[in-house]
Amino acid sequence: MARRKGPMVFFKWVRRGKTPARPFLGPAFKLGREVLVEQVQRVITTSRGRLTNLDRRLDKAVRIAAFATLVAARRKAPWDTGHLRASGNARQVSPLVWTVGFGAKYARWVEEGTKGGKIIRPVRAKVLAFHWKNAPKAVRQQFRRRGRRR
Repeated sequence: MARRKGPMVFFKWVRRGKTPARPFLGPAFKLGREVLVEQVQRVITTSRGRLTNLDRRLDKAVRIAAFATLVAARRKAPWDTGHLRASGNARQVSPLVWTVGFGAKYARWVEEGTKGGKIIRPVRAKVLAFHWKNAPKAVRQQFRRRGRRR
């Protein structure tokens, strides 16, 4: 078993604070709009007044914009285990309509943030115990020795 970094920390309870939003879909949609405008302009300039296969070419332009949005959102999404990035998908709902989204349960919380302010209390034990990688100096000094509880 790999040794975890940081001192072992024990608390009676922990106040969970507000998690700041880390938007990744919003900026990606802006890029997708720009790509869509470019693709539609390309369709208009190449058609030269002909309306043959216009639906097919516009659908292809929307598909390119949807996948460009997906790629941009995956790049901007925070990465820890890769689950959030892997859950992204682009689907065609109907002609000229595509949806881009992420299936991970916590994707919305990452995008919008959380309210916070709840107190987390232990259920199975008397104290909460976890490894704290970047603990503040006061906590590191208090829990310098492994297994020491205060």
